Amino acid sequence: MRSKGLSTLLRIIIVVLVIIATVDLIRLRGQIAEQKAESEALSEQVTKAQQDIEKIQSDMQALDTDAGKKAVARNQLGLVEEGEIVFRDIGN
Repeated sequence: MRSKGLSTLLRIIIVVLVIIATVDLIRLRGQIAEQKAESEALSEQVTKAQQDIEKIQSDMQALDTDAGKKAVARNQLGLVEEGEIVFRDIGN
């Protein structure tokens, strides 16, 4: 009789452990899915940042040329080359 009671108790313990393991597995799968989504979002941000860096480096290289320097002088500082005529709108 004692052996049968011990066997039943052992079966109950095993079932409880299996249930706990199953619940933990389900919870961990959810966490894995969340982490994967976050990882993908971060990868997209890294890709965007790399593209921004490439654009900035390209712009910096363009500014290092004579044409780039002239464009900055003309557009940002309003400078003109010798012999050019400047028209100003005084109506506003």
